[in-house]
Amino acid sequence: MKYAMLVQDLQFGSTGKGSLVGYLARMMRPDTAIAAWGPNAGHTFVDRFGRVFIHTMLPIAAICDSVRNVLLGPGSVIQWENLIKEVQYMNATLDNPRNFTMIVHPQATVVEQRHLEAERANISIGSTMKGTGAALIEKVRRDPKSPSPLVRDMDKDRWGRIKLRLEQMGVTVEIDEDDYNEAADRSSSAIIEGAQGYSLGIHREFWPYTTSREISPAQIISDCGICIPPLLTTFGTLRTFPIRVANRFNEQNEQVGTSGGWYSDQNELSWEELGLEPEFTTVTKLKRRVFTFSYMQLAGALRLCRPDILFLNFCNYLGTNEEEREQLVGEMVHYIEAEAVMVLGTETACKVGYLGYGPSINDIKVR
Repeated sequence: MKYAMLVQDLQFGSTGKGSLVGYLARMMRPDTAIAAWGPNAGHTFVDRFGRVFIHTMLPIAAICDSVRNVLLGPGSVIQWENLIKEVQYMNATLDNPRNFTMIVHPQATVVEQRHLEAERANISIGSTMKGTGAALIEKVRRDPKSPSPLVRDMDKDRWGRIKLRLEQMGVTVEIDEDDYNEAADRSSSAIIEGAQGYSLGIHREFWPYTTSREISPAQIISDCGICIPPLLTTFGTLRTFPIRVANRFNEQNEQVGTSGGWYSDQNELSWEELGLEPEFTTVTKLKRRVFTFSYMQLAGALRLCRPDILFLNFCNYLGTNEEEREQLVGEMVHYIEAEAVMVLGTETACKVGYLGYGPSINDIKVR
């Protein structure tokens, strides 16, 4: 792999990684898209025509017609029906269906019904309950007497049916580690798409109210089963008002699960306080929690992730008119870049290169 762009969320998730990936794919024209996601996180892209793509399995960059190989890494947690539906929707929505080769790493994990049931039995944490954590736990447990959750050990007839359905939609799909490695090695340019956000990493201070793995460029690259590319640009994504997924309530409206706390330099807000329509999570469709911006969070993310370029999204949430908005955006950019200099120790530290003012690719501005 000669060159790669890696997109990493620097907060709790839902900062607009999908929007930036779609923008970069359109501008940079990569030949390879790489991801290692689970069905617990959704990525949304709205193209210049207003068409909406919501992916939990298929990398957003696969929408770009320059992409010839889609690689799903060994850290992936596969939900096959989601993947098939996303390919089907993409090809039905785009003017020209995409024809690419999808290579699934044989050490990737598959979500089965038993994983869904295991997570639904424990809702003390604000989980999306899509089986990702339970599937990974089974992989980590390594019990040779239990059913294997790995792609390589899938029932051959089941795999044959999945392969046929994808190939009928123009996607060549294989499970082969050598082919996976060869495709990664010969790539001229790739987009590597991370999921969720830095503060949800399992090693962060919010444990146990985190996701089931670490969220950093090093972990993303490891989960994708590739070496660090010789030329790598890391894009860190931020939003003006960070969010967390919803707390959980039972039928009596009693809270039975929480998505966790926040940093000491930020406060939890309501959408009513902000004068904004509530946002809902991509996967569970529950109302998101919203917070003020945290520079403590930013500092930790900068130290661990060391991004080269920053994307500040949801700038449209600032101010009540265009003049006030631009003043507030300018001030926030100034403080973000000053924090980068303090943390990274150089005047040439990462800059805010892109600003987002809405859901569409048309709403991204270059600074």
